[in-house]
Amino acid sequence: MFTGCKKAVRSLLKRLGGKFSVALGIDLSTGDAKEIFKWFLASILFGTRISETVVINTTYRMFEKEGVLSPEDLLEKGWDGIVEILDRGGYDILIEELIDTNFRMK
Repeated sequence: MFTGCKKAVRSLLKRLGGKFSVALGIDLSTGDAKEIFKWFLASILFGTRISETVVINTTYRMFEKEGVLSPEDLLEKGWDGIVEILDRGGYDILIEELIDTNFRMK
């Protein structure tokens, strides 16, 4: 049963170009908490309505450049600092949509 699943996964990876974690330089094979948190951050970015190209090439790289890759880094940067990183990383349109949505809900 698992042999068929493994073949399907390998086929998809080959056809689609590999793993996003590898494209971002995140090594999940070690089980290191820092690497897992980097993947958690990336998965949040991938879960928005921004293309994976923007996430890989711009937004995640901005978090790397700013050294914001751990829970402590995020807390230290604060909301305004995180929004600045997201703005520079191509999320400015998404942030505007979220703000508009929140105002409409109140």
